Amino acid sequence: MLALAVRVVQTVHRNLDGAEVIGLIHTSTDRNNEYWERVYEVAWQRPDQCGTHRVHIDSDDHGACFVGHYDMNREEALEDMIVRAGCTPLPMPVKARKARR
Repeated sequence: MLALAVRVVQTVHRNLDGAEVIGLIHTSTDRNNEYWERVYEVAWQRPDQCGTHRVHIDSDDHGACFVGHYDMNREEALEDMIVRAGCTPLPMPVKARKARR
């Protein structure tokens, strides 16, 4: 599984102008005989912005980024990744909400 996470990081870096992965969630695996494809929701950052993408890695060692959301800050990207993965983000503590404003 670690090798797949490394492959996701490489795919994001290569396809999104050197972006760094700040979070990833495995959402599904499709299998068809000997072929498989795993899908991840990923939050990423670059010096100019953060965002999210759906990343597919397959058994042929191909990786691709799809359906991107851009122009977010770090917290927005992480929350978007969680929501896109079908999870519910935990409420932010009141102290953190006030500091964020």
